[in-house]
Amino acid sequence: MLHSTNHLRASLKKKTSEMAGLKRAKKFRQKHLPKKLENVKKARKLADKYGKRTTKSLKPAASAKAEQTRDFDVPAQELFNDADLKNKSNSNANSDADSDSDAEAEAKSSIEGGDLMQYISDDDEDAKAEEQAYLAEDVEIDLTVIKKWRKQLVRKSDTLPTVLTAIHTRSETTNRDIEQQLSDLLLEVVPKALETHFTPTNAPTHPVQKQLTEAVLPLLSSADGSVLVRAISLASSVLPLVSEREQKQLAKALASVVVRMSTSDDARLAAFDAMKQASLLNDKTRALFAKQGYKALVRVSARTNTHTLPTINLAKNLFATLFETSEVVTPVYDLAFSEIRQLALHLKSALDRTKNPGYDLQVCCTWPFVHSLDFWSRVLSTASPLQPLIHPLCQVTLRTSTLVTTVQYIPMRLHLVQSLIRLSRHTQVYIPLSPVLLDTVMETSCFQKQAKPSTLQRPDLESLLHVPTMYLNTSVYQSTAVSAFVDLMVDNLCLYSKHIAFPELVAPILARLRKFARKNTLSVVSKPLVELCQRLEANSAYILKQRANENFGPKDTNNIAKFLQDVDWQNTPLGKEAVARAKVREIQRQLMREQAEAAKAEQDDQDEQDSSDDDSGSDEAEMEDENENENENENEYENEDEEEME
Repeated sequence: MLHSTNHLRASLKKKTSEMAGLKRAKKFRQKHLPKKLENVKKARKLADKYGKRTTKSLKPAASAKAEQTRDFDVPAQELFNDADLKNKSNSNANSDADSDSDAEAEAKSSIEGGDLMQYISDDDEDAKAEEQAYLAEDVEIDLTVIKKWRKQLVRKSDTLPTVLTAIHTRSETTNRDIEQQLSDLLLEVVPKALETHFTPTNAPTHPVQKQLTEAVLPLLSSADGSVLVRAISLASSVLPLVSEREQKQLAKALASVVVRMSTSDDARLAAFDAMKQASLLNDKTRALFAKQGYKALVRVSARTNTHTLPTINLAKNLFATLFETSEVVTPVYDLAFSEIRQLALHLKSALDRTKNPGYDLQVCCTWPFVHSLDFWSRVLSTASPLQPLIHPLCQVTLRTSTLVTTVQYIPMRLHLVQSLIRLSRHTQVYIPLSPVLLDTVMETSCFQKQAKPSTLQRPDLESLLHVPTMYLNTSVYQSTAVSAFVDLMVDNLCLYSKHIAFPELVAPILARLRKFARKNTLSVVSKPLVELCQRLEANSAYILKQRANENFGPKDTNNIAKFLQDVDWQNTPLGKEAVARAKVREIQRQLMREQAEAAKAEQDDQDEQDSSDDDSGSDEAEMEDENENENENENEYENEDEEEME
């Protein structure tokens, strides 16, 4: 035991001394590397002068090495290893004080002696990247150099770090032709070189991975049109070859492209395809891309309006497919569980006012929170291995819908109920939503008293979380909210329009609706409710007529499951009503979008006109000032002439 302990101590002491030596070597490189590089530049100038004589004086192997180096436009790297540092640290301590003549003589002697090429050890990648950045600054990039790089990238992969460093250091060149050629080189030749020379099992070194990521990220954030599509294609080829850290950066950039409002449809779908292909590499990568997509959706969902809502809904549908798996994937399940749990903790903090007196109740009544619940309902609707999370998600959503019961937040409640209806439709799970919908209308005083007339336009409840104050107690808001209530009630109950127990299911609902419609004196509220009762009674009569021909009892579950199996739900009385109302909603939604676009275009024209008026007003003011100055000068000249005459 004592011997093993001493052995561990000795090995630990040896490792500590080795690490200390490496740190000292790195500090020495950082201190003396610029001077060494300056000597290399001077050596290159002398090599151009004495090139032929130097090549002949070298040994055959060194001569071949020098000839190979001349094909590159980046100067040869002067390298040294840790052993050289230990031997030469004392002699090179004062190398910064050498004169230019001594450096020139030293470089010339190095060339003549065949010691031009020296290589750094592979144990310090940071020193390599720093040295290459210094060397790239000495390259004069022109069309000839770029043409040579195109040929070299196809043949071998050694040129790739040089090209990436040059592109990164010359990203803001003033020559547009050079900038365009570098962009084409990056977007056309580099993907082919990656496909030819590298595979996921034979990935490039970490500095090259970092350079690739740094070259792609600016294009994904600022480019547009065809350049953005080509940059996405480059990112798709880079993703399998880089480490997890670079994959996270690229995933965040691609997700931002998907949710960006100014992105074209082609670029948006190309970015999502790149994320989808990369998520198939392994389970950990799938969870990484799914998480970045969810975060991008939450960031952009705070700016929800009539114009951005279609893009947000498309992003929710796209990112939800990243969670689709045929079997349980532990990282994906853990991600979904942790995010739903986080939403539940936010809701708990909002409800527990004693422990969190400073926590704002309205935190859970925001677009990011509502869109998050709706997103996870879409995820659980398509991913069968994640369906054990349906119960906690329903509990959080139902409690959030009753968090604020004021008239102003009725649209938020309708949004949450709609997400649960979608979840119930795709998973065949019964969720009791009728009580929540009935309380929305019957327990609110807004629908029980006479509203004031108004000339306001019909509010778009799909893009509103809470209505403005000017809509409260108005007839247009009453009619819109009741119509939305009837739509959701029909969509919810049509899921069970073929069920053999439909008459018993809607019996308590019909009783509450008839009682409320009989007491209510507002035609805007009572008339739609009476029509809803008639549709429910018609569907109940249809089910009673169909099950009267059956001869099995309630215990025969197999025959109950086969009841009206061949009938489409759209052919039932309630299903026909749901299809008709869906068409009407689509027409109304299209009209509202056209009105919003027309209003936006009119506002933009007005802003342009105002800015032009301001410019013309400023020009007129400048002209008036100039005229006044001219008049003053003329008066001064006249006064001077009069004084001279006198």
